[in-house]
Amino acid sequence: MVKRAFPLLVFSLLPVFSASLKSAPLSDSPLTMDVTVSPTGTGLFSYNFTLTLDNHTGTWSPGQGWGWMIFGDLFIGDIDPNTNPLFGLGQWPASGPGVPDFTMTSAIPGPWAQLSSTGGSHNGPTFAFVLDYWKPLGIGDSLHWSGTSSADLSSILFSSLIGTDGVQLPIFESAHVTQTTPEPSSIATLTFGLLAIALLAKRGFLLSR
Repeated sequence: MVKRAFPLLVFSLLPVFSASLKSAPLSDSPLTMDVTVSPTGTGLFSYNFTLTLDNHTGTWSPGQGWGWMIFGDLFIGDIDPNTNPLFGLGQWPASGPGVPDFTMTSAIPGPWAQLSSTGGSHNGPTFAFVLDYWKPLGIGDSLHWSGTSSADLSSILFSSLIGTDGVQLPIFESAHVTQTTPEPSSIATLTFGLLAIALLAKRGFLLSR
């Protein structure tokens, strides 16, 4: 079931991705998602996503594309039905698009125009309109986007529920997640250096006496 942004699709497209509620299927598509997660210092974590057509499966053909793209996807059977780190299942603030915990800090990528959400067998932030397709021009093409969340995730799944021309779909496919620690700012480094010099100078002065 898709909420909020496109209610007319709730019934017509529900069978596409709610056939099984017993186990989360996995697949290997020609896409690779890389995610870098780093603390912002304000209690949030910064997420930088790169989705690349690397065709590591050798199954992609020109003209094929993906729609209904979900990132931070979680299978309903694997989670507390009241929570989702990036999605906030069941929480619909009037000020947000249905993704209260994940906030975009970049432009919406590719052919899509807004951030929405998917609920049901799949649960996660979703680019809309879902029937728009990203059709890479060639191997190596990629999409980039970023955002923040209070969740510090070391494992992220992504899915695309519909495609064109028989393309192989990623269904609960694992992203490559790298968790990083930000470098100290130049000001902080300079301050620390000055304090160290002052301390050494003081000790040297005391020893000399």
